[in-house]
Amino acid sequence: MKFPAQFQVLEEQKKLVVDRQFAAPVNRVWDAWTQADLLDQ
Repeated sequence: MKFPAQFQVLEEQKKLVVDRQFAAPVNRVWDAWTQADLLDQ
């Protein structure tokens, strides 16, 4: 995989942190991860 993901579980804070690089502009990646219509695809 060109850009492997790093996962960190913060159990006390009930969080999952995902660190991954994307070959795309930040705003397009953020939209893909946060907009419901894109998530359903």
